[in-house]
Amino acid sequence: RGFPPGHPPPAPGRTTMFRAVLVAASCCGLTLLCAAEDDHGHSHDGDEHGDHPWEWSGIFELSGDQIYTWSAARGPGGEYADPAMKLSVVPLGDHAHVEDGEPAAEEAFEDPTASWRTVSTGDTVVVASTSATNLALNFNPDSWVSLFMLRPTTTGYFAFFAEHNPVEFENGFHYLKDAQGQDVEPHDAAAEAEEVDSGLGAALGAAVVVTLPTLLMLPLIGPAVQRCGSGRFPVINSFASGAIFAAAAFLVLPESMHLAGAGMDAAAAHAVWGVAVLGGWLIGVFVHHVSDAVLHAKEVADTAEQSKKIDWAVAAAVTFGDFWHNFVDGMVIGFSAKA
Repeated sequence: RGFPPGHPPPAPGRTTMFRAVLVAASCCGLTLLCAAEDDHGHSHDGDEHGDHPWEWSGIFELSGDQIYTWSAARGPGGEYADPAMKLSVVPLGDHAHVEDGEPAAEEAFEDPTASWRTVSTGDTVVVASTSATNLALNFNPDSWVSLFMLRPTTTGYFAFFAEHNPVEFENGFHYLKDAQGQDVEPHDAAAEAEEVDSGLGAALGAAVVVTLPTLLMLPLIGPAVQRCGSGRFPVINSFASGAIFAAAAFLVLPESMHLAGAGMDAAAAHAVWGVAVLGGWLIGVFVHHVSDAVLHAKEVADTAEQSKKIDWAVAAAVTFGDFWHNFVDGMVIGFSAKA
């Protein structure tokens, strides 16, 4: 970032310190995103559920006077996540504890002689109230969605143990709905944790590649700029300022308006975008004036001595902006790696 005329650039030693702070901010944001263990495979509002033969389990409170629809849809690629899925439904009565249904589910999944009813799309299944209902769901390869009707014989809690996470088969709507078309959410859902690559290594590698041009330009261009003399700094700063303004006008501001308004109406989107832009500018002004009042070096008569001083009114605002710039860059790279 260029320094305006009348404000000498920081001394080389301090410049190195500033860049170290900025690189640390970028790495901090990147590491926080990649180290966050909030996504283990296909879990859906659940956590690790131990070593079981099923991938997902959940408890639903169902009514005996309704027919529920269990659905499985093709994914964005045009294929089902799997062509079939085993689903064991264990009645729990008035107890909403998934552990109470695990013995019956383990017997069904692990016993090779266990009976599984083959169910095709459109079939209605009566869910027993005293024993497990074991279903082998076959998805219709000729349709984009397969629907299975479940009719409980009594009202109460039922534990569902699925061979695959039902979220894998969602495409625009929830996997379980009641007779009125309302989503039926599990009271307690848990998915088996899958061993997946956190992407931290790839993210750090990408961060190095992204910053490599800047790091290489410092030793190549820095000495040449220094030899140009301070008289040419206004010209260099003008080009730097133009590049920054162009990036803001053509890239950052339009893209930020698009992202800030996601899911909002036009008025709300414009309000959020305007407050964010003006708020960012006002924070910079605030940092500038606070730094000028608190940290600004006292003026000295000797011009040579003055050139060695840092104008904190400028340097602090630039460092503050670059800190968050690099921090957000690290977060973006981290999100990309986890995706």
